[in-house]
Amino acid sequence: MSYPSQMLKPLMVGECAEGAPPYFIGLGTPKAGTSWWYHLLMMHPQIKDNNFGVKETCYYCHNWPEENAEELKQQYQRGFTSEDSGTVTGEWSTLYLSHPFALKRLIGDFPEARYLLLFRDPIDTLNSWLNQLMRNRAKKMLKDDDASRFMYLNYDAIPSLFAQIMRYPTLLHELQNVAGLKLLCLQYEQNAADIQTQYDKMTDFLGLQRFELNNADVQINTADSNLVADLVLPEVVKNDLKACARELLKMCPDFEPSLWQH
Repeated sequence: MSYPSQMLKPLMVGECAEGAPPYFIGLGTPKAGTSWWYHLLMMHPQIKDNNFGVKETCYYCHNWPEENAEELKQQYQRGFTSEDSGTVTGEWSTLYLSHPFALKRLIGDFPEARYLLLFRDPIDTLNSWLNQLMRNRAKKMLKDDDASRFMYLNYDAIPSLFAQIMRYPTLLHELQNVAGLKLLCLQYEQNAADIQTQYDKMTDFLGLQRFELNNADVQINTADSNLVADLVLPEVVKNDLKACARELLKMCPDFEPSLWQH
């Protein structure tokens, strides 16, 4: 089995690299078009790739002893460059919002960063996230039989992902209280419907010049199969996810409610 190196241990860059706090950090969420949106970010002339060379560092998803916290923060900063260079850098790790190790440590270390969040309709998020797990991580771990698939979905994947998604309103409330105007929430469905307008909203938030996108409607990390197409969610589960959606819509007045109607 092989896994992305940044998920197994914190990434490192050379000691000679000049470090600076990240200018922007994407906090989530999985299956909301973050890889596509980060690809568009990298098209902007004032944004360049970080020194890690990856979209998701997963850096703050790692646990470490408190006595090493400052050293590891400095190592993380070596992955980014200063505004003084004329360009800005950042990253977008989709589990930062919900991972128990990540959010509070990250905000505490970088209160001046600009934070980005992408949300997608919760029911679509759960279905797409389950499909991603079944196509990737679960495929590496599971035996190829129906019983293993059932046990993983029914007792591990569905409860875990459902619980994470249902916490989004609570986590967003806490984040809004701490980050305030340094947080921008975008709606995946709006991004897909009006790419340039949403992109302008983001670059304005980042304090960058507006940039006209070309070839923006590209496919990034698109699933070529649906391994959970036969999954039927109980009505009580769908109703809970719809309630989650209503809470997020209240907290994000720029979102279009009609795009989240199941």
